[in-house]
Amino acid sequence: MQQLSDIQSAPEELQDYYEQLRAQHVTPAWLGGGISLEPQSQAVPYVWHWRDLRPQAMRAAELVGTQQAERRVLRLTNPNLPGIASNTLVANIQIVMPGEIARAHRHSGAALRLIIEGQGGYTVVNGERVPMAPGDLVLTPNWSWHDHVNDTDAPMIWLDGLDTPLVRMLEAGFYEEYHQERQELAPLVNASEWHYPMSEMRAALERAREESAELVRKNQQEVAAAKAELIAAAKKQSDELLAAARKTISEEKRQALAELRAQAVDIAIEAAGRLVQMNMDDGKQKQLVEEYLSQLPKETRV
Repeated sequence: MQQLSDIQSAPEELQDYYEQLRAQHVTPAWLGGGISLEPQSQAVPYVWHWRDLRPQAMRAAELVGTQQAERRVLRLTNPNLPGIASNTLVANIQIVMPGEIARAHRHSGAALRLIIEGQGGYTVVNGERVPMAPGDLVLTPNWSWHDHVNDTDAPMIWLDGLDTPLVRMLEAGFYEEYHQERQELAPLVNASEWHYPMSEMRAALERAREESAELVRKNQQEVAAAKAELIAAAKKQSDELLAAARKTISEEKRQALAELRAQAVDIAIEAAGRLVQMNMDDGKQKQLVEEYLSQLPKETRV
């Protein structure tokens, strides 16, 4: 029979064994600390307000240039984590002022950029010019060359999201600077796989809204038709039940009246027989008939 083993070792012997393991950089797993019963994230909920962030981004643009900072970003730092927003992601507010560039480089971490403010400008991804307008989503796949250019008269500000904490945890982080500050631009393409313009997204959302509204209208019509059908079926069933009940009541009433008429006939026959037997005068006959008539049920009297 197989069962759990119960070995009661002396504490001194165990301690000596553990010291031997530590000397060989080995840890006994049964001492705990390897597995948690549930997630134990150190990150906490936190909200960064745009009314606070924008002035700080503008101040950073006054104090630090893109020559001094590889990327002029303000990193949104979770109160309980070291310089990152979550255990696997960083979130940055990046600003590029009119006439500025952010030099080209590439890294293992992938990035997405949600454009918050600006009147144009662009990111170059592997030589492809990708426009940046408020509401747009721009993707930078991992290990792709990218740089940013503001060729407008207004600041460009966006939210960066990168998976660098995850890449760092996996010890898979690489970084390389481009051999010059900016990439050469490739010929324009009609649609970039790295660009999701807000204008197209808004049109797609409007189409989805119209399709959803049409679906709702169609469903409402189908529901109304089904409701009317159910009401009609219920009314028909109710009418049939009412007719059957009336028929049952009429039949019972007819039977009751027939029984009353039969009782009346029996009384009349009995009265006639007694009149014949008694050979009464007309006055007494009339009195006796009235007496018997008073015994008739009201429903059979004329």
